[in-house]
Formats: sequence, C-alpha cells, structure tokens
Amino acid sequence: AADAVDAVDAAAARGAAMDGDTTAAAEASAWASSSSGGGASVVKSVGQLPLDCDCFLSHNYFVARVLVADENDLGDDPPAEGDYVPLEEHFTYKNEDSFRREQGELLEYLGEAGSTALVSQLEQEKSKRMGMDAAWLQRKQEIAERFPLSERANRGVYSLPRPDSASTASRCFSPEFVELAALARNQFSAVDPDSESSVRTARDTLLLSPYIEEVASDVYSFPVFATSFASEVVAELEGLTELLENSGLKERPNSMNNYGVLLDEVGFTEGFTDVLLDHYLRPMAALLCPGHGGATLDHHRCFSVKYAEGKDTSLATHYDNSEVTLNVNVGLRGGGGDGDCGELVFYGENGKSQRPRPVRYKHRVGWGVLHLGRELHCATPLRRGERTNLIMWCRSASWRLENGCGMCRETGGLKYGHVP
Repeated sequence: AADAVDAVDAAAARGAAMDGDTTAAAEASAWASSSSGGGASVVKSVGQLPLDCDCFLSHNYFVARVLVADENDLGDDPPAEGDYVPLEEHFTYKNEDSFRREQGELLEYLGEAGSTALVSQLEQEKSKRMGMDAAWLQRKQEIAERFPLSERANRGVYSLPRPDSASTASRCFSPEFVELAALARNQFSAVDPDSESSVRTARDTLLLSPYIEEVASDVYSFPVFATSFASEVVAELEGLTELLENSGLKERPNSMNNYGVLLDEVGFTEGFTDVLLDHYLRPMAALLCPGHGGATLDHHRCFSVKYAEGKDTSLATHYDNSEVTLNVNVGLRGGGGDGDCGELVFYGENGKSQRPRPVRYKHRVGWGVLHLGRELHCATPLRRGERTNLIMWCRSASWRLENGCGMCRETGGLKYGHVP
C-alpha cells in the first residue's frame, strides 16, 4: 500500500513534467531519464492492483448469453441450449433503473424472465467488482499459505533470467527473443530523446531483424519462450488449476474468459512477469509502440486463458485494458492445423477507421503477438483440440495520468487499486 501511495506522487510528477506532450520523443525522454537507465518502474508491478479507474464499476460488463426460460418451468431439469439467447455484448451498468431505461428495447425482446435474469447477472458482477480488492488479497494470501512455491512440482517456471544471465536464458527463452530484446535495448539506448525521427529509425532497425514479423500496423509477432519451457508452464498451470478448483479458490481470469489462472495470485509476479516486462518487453514496446506509453510501461495484469471443446471455444470482439498487450501461446494440443485451435483476428484501433480487411493470426507454440490495447480483436472458434495462452496487459501510470484510462479515456476517475 505504501508503494502505491508513493507511486501516485511519482507518477503525477512525471506526468506533469511531460507537460501534455504525448509524442514518441517525449516518451523516449521520460524513459531515458529514469534513474536505472533501463526504464525504472514508476509503480511497483503489483499484478491486480494497477492504476485503475472508477469506470471499472460501471463499464464493460460482458454478457455472453442470458437465460430466457422461466426457472419455475424448468423444474429440476438443467437449461437446454434453446433456453438461452446469445448476446456476446458489453454493457454499461450503473443501477437497475438506468439500465432499464437505456436498454428498454432489448429487455422487452428478452421478456420478463430474460430481462430479470440479465439484470440479476449484471448485479452479481457489480457486487463482485465492488469487493474485488479484498477478495483478491484474501485469496492470494490463502493460496500462498496452502500451496507455497517451495512445495510446487515445477518450481523452475516461476523465475525468468535477467538479460545478464546468458547461461540460463536459453532454458526459458527462444534464442531469437533474447537477441531481439538485446537489439531493442541497444537501439533505444542510442535514441535521441528530443527527436521522433530518431525513435522511428531505431524502430525500423529493429524491424529489419528476421526474428520479428509485422503482422499489421501496430501488431507484431516474434518467438518468446523455448517450446520445452512453454510445456513446463502449461503443466504447472494445469496442476495449479486442479489445486485451486479442489480448494474452492479458483477465480475467472477476467470477465470474458471462464478458464485460466490469474498469474499474480499464484506467485508469478516478482520473478516472472515483472522480469518479462522490465527487462524485455518495455524496450521493445518503446520502439514498436511509440506514442502509446510503450516507453513508460510500469505495471501489468497477467493471466492465462484456456480454450477447449466443452469449455470456452472463442472470444467476442473486444479491446484490452492496457496500453500494450502481449499474447503468448504456450500450448496447442489435438488440433489438426488450419486454425483448428482457433486464431486471432485484428480489426484496427478502437475509435478509428478499421482495417480494409481484418488480419488473421495463427498461433504457434512459444510465439507471442504484441499489439496496442486499443486494438479491436477476437478469438475465432476452436474446432477441436485445446489451446493455452499467457496474456499480459502492460500499463503505464504516467501515460494514463496524462491520456486517461485505457477503457474510458478519462483521467478524473483514476486511482490505485480496484474501485472502491
């Protein structure tokens, strides 16, 4: 808590120093002037307690489907597929009265049973969000006490090597990623912080590497983890999922996915996700995402998601609560190719002109795709097999204090920790 309070003043000071200039050159100056020379964090990376916004309590309530059959008519029988109406929509929900006024046409279409079920679903989500901080802290503490890292089977996956640990880097990372990240650090260290053309030149040099692919504008793909290490991560996540489910401590990774693990809750932050952000992703994002907070990324929310037959098989179009997102595939099983395990589709930045044609991205084990948080994207249906991905929402406190929340784009509701 003390770290977060101190960080508010530090981040606000940095935001004021930028004096409204959100260009790539201004980001370069902010990053280059940090005391560590490598982009010192403004905020200690605390996983699920980032700089958040009041809009968390009222915006982006995702509803996949709603039960329209009267539960009294169902008796003891479980609802059938025909008893639901698919929605796949995000809603703004402040209270029942305003929602009924704003969504009268939809509620009339759903009928009395359906409208009651939808409001109930939204009320439950609101109640959950209001108590999320306390619940998360309690759950994280209980997980640490009941399942200490020292007793876990795959203890090695919780620590990633720093850039100066060449002897161990090859066990975790692909050699291409190590080289790519080193190139990004070297290029950015030579950037003239007062010249946007200098940032562009460094970016163009990075993109000359054979190890990175520009999938579309502001969407990049490159190898991240060694395939053997990716398999270790999947094995550990599957073991943790079983432990959490059996102990009643399992929580959804986000409001859209049902299957996955919040990595901060289970001990991945200090040695894994913090290292990945601070030493590898930030210098790359500084060059690849100039003008979007890439140079000042300082906190994150990271989770795994799992898609499989009989579970989640797709994900509706959305954008992320991040400045920059890294999505790494760590496991593909049982698919026969040709997108059997699902693909990503990118449509363009939210609020701007969409791409003339959506861009499809096919997953590869160990490979990641880096994109702006504002990029509209979806996961196409998995036809067979299963897929596991690690998703890292990378955020910048100074960027948000200057440019607004990643979801509502406003600054007035920003605060540390979830709301309230």
